[in-house]
Amino acid sequence: MISLPDVATLLDQKTAPILIVDDDPREMSELAGLLQHEKYHVLIANTPEEGFDLLKKNTVSIVIAFHKTNGTSG
Repeated sequence: MISLPDVATLLDQKTAPILIVDDDPREMSELAGLLQHEKYHVLIANTPEEGFDLLKKNTVSIVIAFHKTNGTSG
């Protein structure tokens, strides 16, 4: 059986970026700024489609997606 590392381990390593998907530029900027201040590499997407495109091109440690984004849910 393959075990997945827990979120704290993934975030502690700070190797793969964190993807944030949100259509509110202010909220996204604030969260990205906090994470970057802590030396995390952050990718941002304004729409779910942009998020999926980034996931096709990048390995990420975690995705933070807001429940309602441009008329879609979660």
